[in-house]
Amino acid sequence: MRKLIILSITVLFCYQSHAQNWIEPTYVTKTGGQYLDPEFCIDHEDVIHCVWQDVYEQFYSQIFYSNSHDNGLTWSDAINVSQNSEYRVSSPHIVCDSENNLHLTYDYNSNSTSSIQIYYQMFNGEGWSEPEELTPNTLCSYRNKVIIDHNDRVYCFWYRGVNNGTTFYKYKNNDSWSDIITPYDNNEYHFFNNAVVDSENNLHWIGNHHYQNEGDYDIKPIYFFYNYENNEWSDFEEFGEYYAWIGFDIDLDNNENPHLVWQEKIPQVGEPPLSTTYYNAQSEDGIWDIPTYLGDGENNQRIIIDYQNNPNVFHREKIEVEDRWIVVHYNKNDNNWESSIFPVENSIAEFEVLKQNMTINMVFTAVTSFDNNIKNVMFTRTDMINQTSDSETLMDFKISPNPSSQYININFHLENEERVGIHIYNLQGELIKTLYDGEMLSGNHHLKWDLLDESRQLNSGLYFIRLQTDHTISTQKLEFIR
Repeated sequence: MRKLIILSITVLFCYQSHAQNWIEPTYVTKTGGQYLDPEFCIDHEDVIHCVWQDVYEQFYSQIFYSNSHDNGLTWSDAINVSQNSEYRVSSPHIVCDSENNLHLTYDYNSNSTSSIQIYYQMFNGEGWSEPEELTPNTLCSYRNKVIIDHNDRVYCFWYRGVNNGTTFYKYKNNDSWSDIITPYDNNEYHFFNNAVVDSENNLHWIGNHHYQNEGDYDIKPIYFFYNYENNEWSDFEEFGEYYAWIGFDIDLDNNENPHLVWQEKIPQVGEPPLSTTYYNAQSEDGIWDIPTYLGDGENNQRIIIDYQNNPNVFHREKIEVEDRWIVVHYNKNDNNWESSIFPVENSIAEFEVLKQNMTINMVFTAVTSFDNNIKNVMFTRTDMINQTSDSETLMDFKISPNPSSQYININFHLENEERVGIHIYNLQGELIKTLYDGEMLSGNHHLKWDLLDESRQLNSGLYFIRLQTDHTISTQKLEFIR
């Protein structure tokens, strides 16, 4: 059954920087290399376990593991878990059960489209098991995902390009794996991206999907779930106006309502598609809100619902002038979205986030040498309780008059000399105009913009004015009336 949620753009009521007390990042990896795909979990004794892929050459890599017993301040020496002597292994995923056993899955021989399959290993506190093939008779299986519920049932999901593209899985109870299960056995494309488990062991998923006879540019984000008690999979609920391929994530709030985030590609005439980040949430009565546009997020969208029941959304953005990737953190508080730039000077290749008690934890791959493209896996964390507004960091960003029929005044304050970008976007996230992009001295600043003096005539409606500095992002809504 096709359920369609029509997309409407909602406005951001307030959008200012907020303080974040991230600890100084520590090195998970001791020497630089081509580290990719870092993943981590936290066990019931608060030990942090991290796995990653170390690439030696194009067709050869291995999976390594390290842990920290002091909240990420120091890390153990890396252990070669996969112990493979050939082929490329990739996409490691790790979870922990109630006995603090670790469960690891990864794609094996991932450079071969005809021979790739899924491997599994377990750590029982003393050593890692030998690699086990989960898909020996179903080659071309890849893009694995491992999940564990509160009964220690371990699920492994993977994708195969059959019937237009299908996701399969098996689960492990005690020491025995089930037969392979096909939850949606049809000719529609569907891929399972990320999931979260509720208190009744139901699996809540976000994925992407298109119907038979549709193509890649018809792919939409979907929400669906697995009912543990009835052993049933739900219908899909579809979101978005444009197509979506990557950047999907999901979390549950304190009432176990799902919150989603995804990347949406918006076509532009004569230009590459615009990558944007959208957020949505389900209410207590099962009704979905109107999707919210957060910003121009290239990829790696992630979401965490903090202990105060507020959503935290992360994504990567490219600073072209510096040729550097940054992470932007959005936090919703009292219906207002606040944002800040993750305070790391390195270019960030990829990252993952986890919540533990009142802490948000992050592992990320940082480019530590641009000349040789050397990367290291790093770790940091921030206390959720410290994510409060800090008046010293606010730019006092104001626009007036608002609404406006022609001129607007843009005023803001800089504590330090830094690079400033001021950009105008419409509700679809399309860039309308760049008012300023360059260095500015500290102090008070004023710009005036004539909305009627434009080569492209602006229509009446809502627009966003986004002010970005080296460390903060602030966006305000503007209503234009012709």
